[in-house]
This record gives sequence, C-alpha cells and structure tokens, in this order.
Amino acid sequence: MIYAYYKAQNDDGGAYEASIKAQLKDVEAKLANIMSAIEAGIFTATTAERMNVLENQKSMLRDALLAEQNRKKYDLKPETVLRFLEAYVGDINNPQTTQRLLDFLVSGIYVYPDKLAMTFYFTDDCREFSFADMKELFENQQRIADLMNDRSNLQKTPLTEKMLASLIDDTDTAEGTDDPDFFP
Repeated sequence: MIYAYYKAQNDDGGAYEASIKAQLKDVEAKLANIMSAIEAGIFTATTAERMNVLENQKSMLRDALLAEQNRKKYDLKPETVLRFLEAYVGDINNPQTTQRLLDFLVSGIYVYPDKLAMTFYFTDDCREFSFADMKELFENQQRIADLMNDRSNLQKTPLTEKMLASLIDDTDTAEGTDDPDFFP
C-alpha cells in the first residue's frame, strides 16, 4: 500500500517527459526558422541573440529530458525497497526486526478515543485514521490486495495478526480502566 501511495504521488504517467519533448521540438523548430532566415540573408544582432537564447534553452531541455529519463530508469521498485530493508534491518517477518523498523521510520503513534494518528521521521506528514475506517480496512482484505496489485504479498504473521486484533478489539478502551498501556 505504501508503494502504491508513493507511485500515485510521484508518477505522472509520462506527462512531464512528454512536456519536455514538446518544448524541445518547439525550440528546434524556432532554431530551424532562424537558420532559414540566415540562409535567406537576414542576419542581425537580434537574430544572433535570439539564436543563442534558443540554443541555451535547447541545452537545458536536453538536460532536463535526460534527468527525467534517468529518474524513471532508477525509480523505486518494491523489490528494491524490500532488499534494502532486509539488508539494513534483517528479515522483516521477524517481530523483533519489525519493531526495529517501526522505531526507525515512525516518529510517534498517538491513540485518541476515536482515531489513531501517526507521525513519521521521513516526512512532516501526520496521518490520522479513525478506528471505524481501520476496522473496515482490516476486514476487507480484498481491497488491500487490489491496492497492492499483488496478492502474493499478503502474508499474515503472528505480529501482524496481534496488531490487527488489538487495534480492532481495543477500540472501546476508556480512561480509568486497568489497561497499563492506555495513556489519556
């Protein structure tokens, strides 16, 4: 789901590259027109200045196009992220490793009577999830599978099951109960 979110935020479907190519084609057409004027004997200081500006634009657009093509070529892929995480923290199906990974990525988890809020080290974003929405999401694994586009990655581990059960079953925890993990 995180990768699907990343792709939705960072994939423009090739629009940026197409825009650069269109601008490059426009600049090249203008340069061709100036060359036609020069061949016809029309050459002034303004023509030379405009030609230099267009040549600079063409160079910058080529650099931007190359950068965009390289960005796409070396874009994040789920298997690359998993390989990095496993190399950095170990087997992510191990509960202790999962805890270390959460400690590394998640700045804070705040539990309110009606929602859960999470802050992360890698962004200023704060995500809030209502317990009703979370329960619906966990009950409907088909939607999760569709979002992930790869049903083979739906692996249940004891840690995941324990976390899901506690999130769904403990939503009625109230102030004054004997739950030592409850912080009002």
